[in-house]
Amino acid sequence: MQKAIKKVITGVDGKYLFSVDSKRPVKLLFAKDNYFSITKNYPYEELAKADTMIYKDYCISPFKLGIPIALDNVYYEFNSAELTEPSKKVLDFLIPIMEDNPEMEIELGSHTDNIGTDEYNLDLSNQRAKSCVDYLVSKGISESRLTSKGYGESMPIAPNEIGKGKKKKDNPEGRAKNRRTEFKVTKK
Repeated sequence: MQKAIKKVITGVDGKYLFSVDSKRPVKLLFAKDNYFSITKNYPYEELAKADTMIYKDYCISPFKLGIPIALDNVYYEFNSAELTEPSKKVLDFLIPIMEDNPEMEIELGSHTDNIGTDEYNLDLSNQRAKSCVDYLVSKGISESRLTSKGYGESMPIAPNEIGKGKKKKDNPEGRAKNRRTEFKVTKK
């Protein structure tokens, strides 16, 4: 079967319009520089149901090369690098991004709070980031496109403690924010 490729550029209002031969499946690729591309497939069976494709909005998300994006709710078992089941569902969000952007490479980075020694936290964060990579590899993403890096407690985004001097006290909310996993695009 011969492929017909059409390139359509949206108008300033973001709308697009094109003709379709309903005897062939349609694959739509939405792409823009510095945005995650997305691909949508419409099989022949779906197109044969109507003479017009159903109106749909597709949103692509921006990114900046090398700038981390937090993955909310990626948690590990206490004092462990083992991913919790809900965390795997969060990481599943990366699978279509990686599939729709086949040249893209990412780094998964893990951070800890300040409880424990610097060395221990660095080692734990390295193991946790590696767990994320291993999970994505188990889902079919090429390991050559993924790197892992543990940052330990070196890059907090919130205070681990509040107050000054002898009045310093623990800040559980801040420590919770610092225990995070992020990804960043290292190659597009």
